Amino acid sequence: DYCAAEGVAVQAHTPLGAPGGMGKAHRSRLLDHPTVARVASEAAMAPAQVLLGWSLRHGVAVAPKCSSAPHAADCLAAARRASDLTPAHMRALDEMSGQGRPLRVVNPPFMRCIPESRQAHHF
Repeated sequence: DYCAAEGVAVQAHTPLGAPGGMGKAHRSRLLDHPTVARVASEAAMAPAQVLLGWSLRHGVAVAPKCSSAPHAADCLAAARRASDLTPAHMRALDEMSGQGRPLRVVNPPFMRCIPESRQAHHF
């Protein structure tokens, strides 16, 4: 809400949880999360499409790493399929948490100084 009010465009950093860059433990936190798997199954989408679609539905730009043509096609499909996520799916994804707080995979030092109320949605 703060960014929208101030006219700031938000882009997701590692919208898939940095599956190749931060180790397998981080990959399992998002792409293999039970909620993401359930939503992906119900919406007939790949888990990566669910995560990208969630960001897009929240008005957050995404720029996932696309290392191959098929991967790029899957990422583009997420934009076309984002509207397939139902309000119930979006609520379930919004409520994913780690110990009662939003799950952050990437937590750079510059984000720690921004009050929680001013941070955009994040897993």
